[in-house]
Amino acid sequence: MQSSYYFKTQALAASSLVFIAACDSGQAPLSQNRAVNPQSRISVPLEVGTQYKWYRDSSCTNGEREVCVTHEDYKALCLSASGASVLATGTLSIYNQRANFLVNNGDIDEISLKWKEGYAYGCRMTMQVSGIYRGSSARESLEGGVSSFIFNQDGKILALSTSEMNN
Repeated sequence: MQSSYYFKTQALAASSLVFIAACDSGQAPLSQNRAVNPQSRISVPLEVGTQYKWYRDSSCTNGEREVCVTHEDYKALCLSASGASVLATGTLSIYNQRANFLVNNGDIDEISLKWKEGYAYGCRMTMQVSGIYRGSSARESLEGGVSSFIFNQDGKILALSTSEMNN
């Protein structure tokens, strides 16, 4: 039986939930090797409900609850992240009608965040979704770049913004 873990965050509306994947096999969300104290590798202080972002074109600007980070902090956030927000799963599937349907009406079977060299956005989120689409069993695998993260009240770093377009 598939399970999901939900965490509310201050940065999202009260009705929004943040999803952290759990596999059917009973594995913990993402990797057990994720940093226990992510703040030790990141040079900016992490505050609950704050968005931490990095843009490859240097167009990033700070906002009220938005902090631009260095490329080194971006990589450290990626390696410390333990899940993905609903926004991240939705934006990753937005250009694929079948995958978008499965994200909203099927099962998210797996989410992983990894650092991969050779991409403009080296933090890569991979998501496996499955379910019934137009009367048939369907499965999709999606990958995209992560450009921002959020720190939640449980002390977890989550991917906040993704896109298939972020190469």
